[in-house]
Amino acid sequence: MMDYEIFKDVIEDQIKDYLPDSFKNADILIRRAHETNESYDEICAILSDEKMSPAVGIKYYYEKYREKENIQSILRELAGSIVELHDIKKEVEDIVDLDNVQHNILYAVVNTEANREFLENAPHRQLQDLSVVYRIRLGNDEYGKEISMKINNDIMNQMELTEQNLFDLASENTNRIYPAKAVSMEEQIREILQRQGMDNETIDVLVDARMLRESPLWVVKNDAPVGGAAIIANTDVFDELSQKIGDDLYIIPSSVHEVLVMPAGQNDALKLADMVLDINRTETLLADRLSNQIYKYDKENKEITMATDTPNKSIEYYNSYKAKTNDLERKQPKGPKM
Repeated sequence: MMDYEIFKDVIEDQIKDYLPDSFKNADILIRRAHETNESYDEICAILSDEKMSPAVGIKYYYEKYREKENIQSILRELAGSIVELHDIKKEVEDIVDLDNVQHNILYAVVNTEANREFLENAPHRQLQDLSVVYRIRLGNDEYGKEISMKINNDIMNQMELTEQNLFDLASENTNRIYPAKAVSMEEQIREILQRQGMDNETIDVLVDARMLRESPLWVVKNDAPVGGAAIIANTDVFDELSQKIGDDLYIIPSSVHEVLVMPAGQNDALKLADMVLDINRTETLLADRLSNQIYKYDKENKEITMATDTPNKSIEYYNSYKAKTNDLERKQPKGPKM
């Protein structure tokens, strides 16, 4: 059985033999692709007239090869996926026209150090130890899951936009499509239980409302299916909450999907950072980690700064068997993608 590196060499060398004649002059390229905090190999067949080339994740087909040990059937299936994606690429190219996407450019925040390789070829702006990045909301698939495409420098240049243009559009669109909101822990727990189909009477029995109302912890998020922590790029919601509480705020980066907020005057930022570090190491999936640091919202200056600068800056580690197992169980090998 071939190991992964030899498998990559074989498919790069032989895939053209399984593609139709229209691909005979295509350039076959294996490259690194990036998701939040992670990267992986993909293969594409680049035609001379293409503005952008669809790609297929390699690891998915390597896992299938390990099951079957039949490289010919894997190459046929891989070639079919490449052809299928090229058949629909024109639709995606049309979407990238500025007139079609200007109302669907959104932003997200990622950990800068963990995503440095992606950021080298992507428009972004620094936000403490985070980076604001951009994506195009394309719609929803047949299961209702949102489909989006990250914006790299090539796509930005194709749309003839600057990073400032992207930030202005994304700020307006993200706030319009997915407005930020701060909810108490009582509201958050009730919302989760309601989504699980529980009726209000049962929820009242389970939830200690008085204790939760006295909790200093708030959840700040938006309704985006992923990446709700993007609200950290917009200080309005923190300003409203700080005025309501009457204190500066500590912002706890619980994940890339939401942040937690506590009154700064009642808490120790270093202890909170230790808690975040421990949870990241033992519970949070790698793709969901945002930072090990704590941020502070100053209600007088209306700005977000770093409340901590602890030595444990890297979020790319497995410090427990449980965290690694959680990631391995979550991951499915990546197949065709745009």
